[in-house]
Amino acid sequence: MSTGVFGSDGSNLKDPEKSFAIIFRRAYLFKIGIDVGGTKIEGVVLDATNVEQRRMRITTDQHSGYNTIVKRVVSIVEALEGQIGHQRASIGVGSPGAADQETGELRYCNIHCMNGKNFAADLSEAFEKPVRVTNDANCFALAEATLGAAKGCRMVFGMVLGTGCGGGLVFNRQIWNGASGIAGEWGHSSLIFDGPDCYCGRRGCVERYLSGNALEVHYETLSGVSENVQTISDRSIDGDPLPIRVINHFVESFSQATANLITVLDPHVIVIGGGLSGLPQIYTEGLCHLRQNIMGKPLNTLIVKNRLGASSGVIGAALEGQEIV
Repeated sequence: MSTGVFGSDGSNLKDPEKSFAIIFRRAYLFKIGIDVGGTKIEGVVLDATNVEQRRMRITTDQHSGYNTIVKRVVSIVEALEGQIGHQRASIGVGSPGAADQETGELRYCNIHCMNGKNFAADLSEAFEKPVRVTNDANCFALAEATLGAAKGCRMVFGMVLGTGCGGGLVFNRQIWNGASGIAGEWGHSSLIFDGPDCYCGRRGCVERYLSGNALEVHYETLSGVSENVQTISDRSIDGDPLPIRVINHFVESFSQATANLITVLDPHVIVIGGGLSGLPQIYTEGLCHLRQNIMGKPLNTLIVKNRLGASSGVIGAALEGQEIV
C-alpha cells in the first residue's frame, strides 16, 4: 500500500525522495535496451507502449578488452538516442554473468574480461544517469513473460540453450534475482557430481552437457570430426547412428536437468530460447523423457519455444531498464 500525501503533479509532500522517483520514471518517453553478447552488441528503442522504434547492432570486439566493450555500449546508445532526436530514454543492459549483490562486480561471465568489473557503475558514470544491468537470461525470461510465449503466465522460467546454458526466473512479470543475485543460474547446477570441471569452479554443471558447445564436443570426441549443431541434428533425423547417439544423450540430459528444475520451482511455463531452441528433438524425444523423469504425473508445466526469437534479450533489457527510479 502506498503511503504519503501526493500533490496533483504526483509529488509526495511528506517524502520528497519518493516524489523524485515518480517524476523521474515519468520523464522517460522511450526505453533503450542493449544486449551484450560474445560477438555482437544489439540495441533497440521501445516507445511507451513497447512498440519497437529503432534497432541496430555492432560487433562486441571483446578481445580488445573491457574498456572497449564499455565504449561500444556507449556508442550504440548515443547512436540510438540520436535517432529519436535525443529525447529522454531509460537505459537497460543485458549482460552475461551475475552481479555481486554487495560490490556490483560481475561474476561467471563467459566474456571473461568483464568478470570483476562493475559494469552498471561504469555505464552509469559514462551516461551520467542510472543504468540497470541485468543478466541476459533474465532479460530473455522477462521479455517472453511480458510480451512473448508466456504472456499472462504467473511463474515463468526462461531456459537459454545456446553456446552456453542459462536461465532466468520471472514471477508476476518481475525478475526474481534471489538473495545472492543468482536465481535462475540453472546452467551451473550440477547434473553429474563428478563430471568435468566448469569455468564457474564447480564440476559436472548442466552447461557441460546441455549446450551447443557440449553437443559439438561430444560428437567430435566420438567421431574425430568437428561438426556444427545443425548438421548433427539433420544427420540424426536422417538416421545416421552416431548423430542419433549424440542427440539422444543431449535430450536425456535435457530431460533429467529439466525434471530437477521443475521439482524445485514447478513453474507454469518454461520458455526455451537460444540457438538450440530450434532442435525439434527437444519437443519430441526430450518431452517424452521428461514425462518419464518428472516427479508426479502428469507434466503440468508447459514447455514452449520462444516467440520473440533473438529479440527477446534486448527487449527484456529495455523493459527492465524502465524500472530504474
